[in-house]
Amino acid sequence: MSATPSNPSRWQFFRTFLRDGKIASVVPTSPRAVVQVCRPLDFSRPLNVVELGPGNGAFTRYLLSQMTADSRVLAVDLNPTFVATLNAWHDPRLTVVQDSAEHLSELLSARGFPPADAAISGIPFSFFPGHRQEAIMRQVAAALKPGGVFIVYQFSPQVGAHLRVVFPRVVARRVWPNLPPLSVYEATR
Repeated sequence: MSATPSNPSRWQFFRTFLRDGKIASVVPTSPRAVVQVCRPLDFSRPLNVVELGPGNGAFTRYLLSQMTADSRVLAVDLNPTFVATLNAWHDPRLTVVQDSAEHLSELLSARGFPPADAAISGIPFSFFPGHRQEAIMRQVAAALKPGGVFIVYQFSPQVGAHLRVVFPRVVARRVWPNLPPLSVYEATR
């Protein structure tokens, strides 16, 4: 197993934010917030996790540092800079794909990725119309094993209503050690 990669560069993230209008934040999520967002995950057992919109890897780094050697992460991002950053980590547990979350079913099938225990997403759902949000959420629901959880962290609380259309159980909470604070949703299949 590879060593845990170094902390993601805030400067790289900011420069990428300036070039790409589809990124919702000027800086990565704070390390303390990452830990709190990932609270539902049981790292004592092997996990298969899908990460949508990993950016330059604030969550990916934490996941890999906590996961067992036989766990897997499939990270999906549209931004080529972020994809290149994550691919440079060379961790055998990590598969990075440059594509849209709207193609999640095909991406998982093409890579033989098993039903996921969890999915984590920071993609800016508020940038998309409601029907597109729900289409992505349906892709995630289909990718999760029964009882799997979709953890969504956002600045806007509007995503909760769309999650409730797709998932039978949605719990909302706030994570304060981030600027701005995050709205976090745990949607269980």
